[in-house]
Amino acid sequence: MEEIFQRKANSISLPPTLQDISLSELPTERKKALSDTALTWFSSVGFCSDYSEPQADRIWIWLDQNGKLLKGFCYREENLWGGFFKCLHIYGPVQLTSSQIRGLMRHRKAHLAKIYRMGSNEVSIWGDDPFYLSRVERTIEDIIIELPAFKEDYLNSLGKNARKQLPYYLRRLEKECKDGFEVFTASGPEISQEMITDLVSLNRERLKSKNVKHLWTENLKRHRWLLAQEKGFLFGLKYEGNLLSGVLSYIYQNEAYMSLIGHNMRYDSSRLGKLTLYLTIERLIDQGIRRYHLLWGRQSYKYQLGGIEHPLYEVHVFSKPYVAVLWRTKLDFQNGIRRGKGLLPQFVRDFWHLLRRRSNEDGQKQQDIKNKSEV
Repeated sequence: MEEIFQRKANSISLPPTLQDISLSELPTERKKALSDTALTWFSSVGFCSDYSEPQADRIWIWLDQNGKLLKGFCYREENLWGGFFKCLHIYGPVQLTSSQIRGLMRHRKAHLAKIYRMGSNEVSIWGDDPFYLSRVERTIEDIIIELPAFKEDYLNSLGKNARKQLPYYLRRLEKECKDGFEVFTASGPEISQEMITDLVSLNRERLKSKNVKHLWTENLKRHRWLLAQEKGFLFGLKYEGNLLSGVLSYIYQNEAYMSLIGHNMRYDSSRLGKLTLYLTIERLIDQGIRRYHLLWGRQSYKYQLGGIEHPLYEVHVFSKPYVAVLWRTKLDFQNGIRRGKGLLPQFVRDFWHLLRRRSNEDGQKQQDIKNKSEV
């Protein structure tokens, strides 16, 4: 049920201009209005509730004194350590101060808040926060291409090899496929589940060849298809009706976000994946898109097509200093395990070396006493 905090609420309630509600109860009109208030697609309702995994299930909504919508932030709760420890997962980027975050944490009785995908501008407000009450860590990167107004300018901005090879590979593919070659695009409701399924299959085969696990589950595939019905743009190449390659992107305001890319591996020699992404970028420029987010992962083709790395951060906010100590101890233990040694084996080794050193010292003392007695 929607929790609306009225002006006459008691002193422990949230400010009267804030709503804390379930995303499942969010009216369609309010959801559409919120889609224009997010800093980026990453903090939009669509990304948080349909694209992200795991998905957000609640949202804070800020209203002005007249009830006009200002902004909203999606989150979910997680109970850790047998329910003793509550964590808030906030889907960033968000422009909130540490005191505002702690106010929300007190309301939800949370010990820790983790804010994801924060950019450099957003994390700068944490500079005055005591080091023991928050933690900022670089986690991933968003590779972004700044797009010009014209396709010719984009091609000319690339390196010499790319300028020469991309048109060549397109001519080679057209010649090889001849009459059965087809270029297609689909936007919003035009994107069918079958299109998504075919593209996921191409991507899965590519990852399988590299022994990489594919993360698009059936449930996630359905959610992302529903989101593509609203914000999606699909570019692809076909041969005799079969999908050769494709790129699925999501459009948010005047920016695009690449979600999935796949191609038939039989055409690796024609650089089909890179070529399809280049042709996708041309179509986006035609639509007036000014930035293309290739998201996380430092694949070389992203940089070859003009991508620039922008770091993204994860912010941890602790309710009390003791919570920070417990959480950092847990992280240290996990990092020790990941390094293959672990804290317990290291402790055993250190303890054994200590015993040996003590034993050697005791043996040396006894030998010194014996030598003195013999003198």
